[in-house]
Amino acid sequence: MLRWLKINRYRNVVPGTELTFSDGHHVLLGPNGGGKTTLLELIAAVLRGDFSGMADEEFSFEYQITDGVEATMLLELEHVLEASQDASTPAWRDTLTATLTHPSLGTRKLKLADHKVAIDGVEMPSHGVDMRASNLHTMLSLNCWDDRPADNPPPYFSWLGAFRFDEALSFFSFLRGMETLGGRAYVSIYRPLPGGTLRLSYLRHPLFDSVCKAIIDVLRTPEEDTDRVTIPFSSLGSFGDAVELLGFSSAALRAELERQVRTRDQERLTYERFQFRFVRRDGTMVLDEHLSFGQKRLLAFLFYAWANDGPIVADELVDGMHYRWIEHCLKTIRGRQAFLSSQNPLLMDFIGFDSAEKVQQTFVICDVEESDGRERMRWRNLTADEAGDFFDAYEVGIQHVSEILRDKGLW
Repeated sequence: MLRWLKINRYRNVVPGTELTFSDGHHVLLGPNGGGKTTLLELIAAVLRGDFSGMADEEFSFEYQITDGVEATMLLELEHVLEASQDASTPAWRDTLTATLTHPSLGTRKLKLADHKVAIDGVEMPSHGVDMRASNLHTMLSLNCWDDRPADNPPPYFSWLGAFRFDEALSFFSFLRGMETLGGRAYVSIYRPLPGGTLRLSYLRHPLFDSVCKAIIDVLRTPEEDTDRVTIPFSSLGSFGDAVELLGFSSAALRAELERQVRTRDQERLTYERFQFRFVRRDGTMVLDEHLSFGQKRLLAFLFYAWANDGPIVADELVDGMHYRWIEHCLKTIRGRQAFLSSQNPLLMDFIGFDSAEKVQQTFVICDVEESDGRERMRWRNLTADEAGDFFDAYEVGIQHVSEILRDKGLW
């Protein structure tokens, strides 16, 4: 989980912006252009430990993350341009300081500067520590505790599936293989020849780990066709709730074999084309491409919440969704850290508070301010006074949450 985030340099965000986060749900409030999507993208990158998408822009962050138990990672990282004699080739300077604490593995401090890594002051081989890599937190953990006992794996502090769930249909298109999200949607499965036992491959998109396991379970059936694998929604955990919510009698995920590569002792089966098929109560078939906008968003979000075992990052979550669907989505992610945005007051109807402290922990204000002739995005938590004023009005029980926020000038 992300505990706090300080932004010293990033795009047009006010330098020194610092936000604190709880274990629960957070709702970003503000006008269009206030940077809600920008902040969600940044939070998603921090949770995944993946800053590769920022390789061509300057940034300087500090943040603390925890594995949800007792292990913590405190990071300070900076990626800035330096003066270069060759203007056509930008020179980037990366510096990083990471302090990792674990109850049984102890505390280690790692520094990266001038392409050199030192752990507790001793220079070491870097072993893949690169701020532009897609698995930074994992590499930091492995490097700091490379002398750990074999039966005591380190925390990786990375939720590789914590991408931003978008405000439209990009995530749905990603599932269908029409768009990428940190890579394409795919699963590769290796098995020895002839007739060996299937094993889980490491070649898969982070959000398709559970799908990969489901495909393996199906392929263990001898008569199953490897060219086209069909997985009933009933075997896909909470994602299977989509069938009843969408008003169908049954549904299945179909995976098409894209490539089959054989070597002397094994074969690799790669599935890339995924399709969702539904059956109405009258027995007629419905393809996913014929679903409505809201149905596609509900389907995509339930997949995201099921496939991503980390914190939830969702932009304009309630867009196109029925009131009952919104309630179910929020129930699905109950107990998980979540970062949400919405310009629709429907989301606010499902948020409850038992204290002013809870109010202060929930809302993040995203606004734009002008200083020295330049517009900057200003992000902040509520003040104690703002949270107290809100909670006093909330306890009266007359106004909706959205109405109180507007009356108090917070939305």
